Amino acid sequence: MINRNRSKGSVKPRVLSAAIALVLAVAMATMTVASAAAATIVGTIGGLEPGSIGANAKASLTISVTGANPFDDEDEDELPRGGVEGFTFTAYRIADVDLSTIEGWNRAEGYTLTAAKDADHSHEFTATTDVNGFAYFQDNPVGLYYVTAAVPNDNNHSYKKPQDMLLTVPVGQSTDNAAFWQYDVSIKAKYAPDKPIIIPPIPIPVPVPNPGDPGREGGVLPKTPEGGVLDKQPTEEVEAKTPEGGVLDKQLAETGASVIWVAAIAVLLILTGFILLAKKRRDDSSEVRP
Repeated sequence: MINRNRSKGSVKPRVLSAAIALVLAVAMATMTVASAAAATIVGTIGGLEPGSIGANAKASLTISVTGANPFDDEDEDELPRGGVEGFTFTAYRIADVDLSTIEGWNRAEGYTLTAAKDADHSHEFTATTDVNGFAYFQDNPVGLYYVTAAVPNDNNHSYKKPQDMLLTVPVGQSTDNAAFWQYDVSIKAKYAPDKPIIIPPIPIPVPVPNPGDPGREGGVLPKTPEGGVLDKQPTEEVEAKTPEGGVLDKQLAETGASVIWVAAIAVLLILTGFILLAKKRRDDSSEVRP
């Protein structure tokens, strides 16, 4: 007589395999979404009231670029890398976003780069980086800005074009003692990687637990909080000054995880998933004979 009863430990690998596959799927989806639409830079706005932003307030924006990495390899047919002077940034203020309301902030965070580029613009400002790589915008009205860049007009050097960005002016700022709107915003331009990391999709079978399985777990997704104040978290690294003029040591968090770390974690999860699935199959196929 063949006893096909599963061992007590067979349920746990199945649940763990399903969980790992789910985490991997979420990680892949996150990477896909992040590459399709960049998040709007808003700073730390949790607990701040949009109604406290002055409709006629003026703000400033400083964008900086970094020089070429001396350790980067250059192609033989490529021109020498240029410096940080001469990058021209253009900031377009989106016309239909009112940052003095909750609805305005929701609209600002829902914008994509494509939509912002095609939207109506109420203002247009231009600034060029100096010898230190800084471009200064002064006396800007508050609002949501779509910022794009052009490399220097130099036929003797090569340059990388900074990525387009979306940001609010002001951004939310917080310290250990207070949270406030920061009207003098400073941010570093970012560049797309020379060779983007592409992870091919790998199908992983996900065991579906039986409804009567005692090892099955469930839960509900928490609802987002509601109220009259903003409850968002930092979305980008922003260098902002305190009202007293000092530079904060604490930087704001960057949106999403680093692509390299996500890739490494994804590979690790794939390997772990296959190991657990193999163990489960061994447990399920084991037979006990009298």
